[in-house]
Amino acid sequence: ELARAATAGRQVETRMVAIPGETLLSLWERPEARQVLRASKWDYVVMQDQSLLGEGLRDGKFVVNSPRLLHWGARLFDGEIRQAGARTVLIQTWSRRDEPAHQADLDFAYDSVARELRAILAPVGRAWQRARHEYPGLDLYARDGSHPSPAGSYLLACTLLSALFPEADRELPSSVSGQAVSGGGVVDATRDVVLVTLSADHARQLQSLARSSVDDLRQQGGYLN
Repeated sequence: ELARAATAGRQVETRMVAIPGETLLSLWERPEARQVLRASKWDYVVMQDQSLLGEGLRDGKFVVNSPRLLHWGARLFDGEIRQAGARTVLIQTWSRRDEPAHQADLDFAYDSVARELRAILAPVGRAWQRARHEYPGLDLYARDGSHPSPAGSYLLACTLLSALFPEADRELPSSVSGQAVSGGGVVDATRDVVLVTLSADHARQLQSLARSSVDDLRQQGGYLN
């Protein structure tokens, strides 16, 4: 819906394979994602790993895991994506609400694999941290402090839109409707629901942060410094 508004009617067709708690590597070992990849001709395939890359333990606390499994899973999918004639996109994810120090580990992991694969990096984590700093009253997190609230999902979508369609510079709607999605990632194509409703000011703020985060990254050659 945002792409249609931003590009004067361009139709964007999508499919999603999302299974709670899966890493890219464990998702590779299931058939669903590869079946969807092979079933149609795609321009882009967007990938995102589990929020702690599978979770590591350090001194009894959960921390961001070593990026080796992210690299392994991303490489496997990237080979398949290239064979299909599509382009790999990686969503640079955000740290959990109470663990902002984890952002540096996530940045390193996603940036290093994106550089290796020459993939498009969508700087969602960078836009997220800026939003937390500049607009602390706008809660981007769901109650669990990890998954996104509707506002967080809106910021993610705006950042991905700017990364994929750099020419899309129109103001976007502050309310978006679409197909319902369950907590387990299952899309219900039979009914539309309101996915997010923001104030016009909040929507503009998030759009601006998304665009500037992508523009800043482009000026750095497309990867984090």
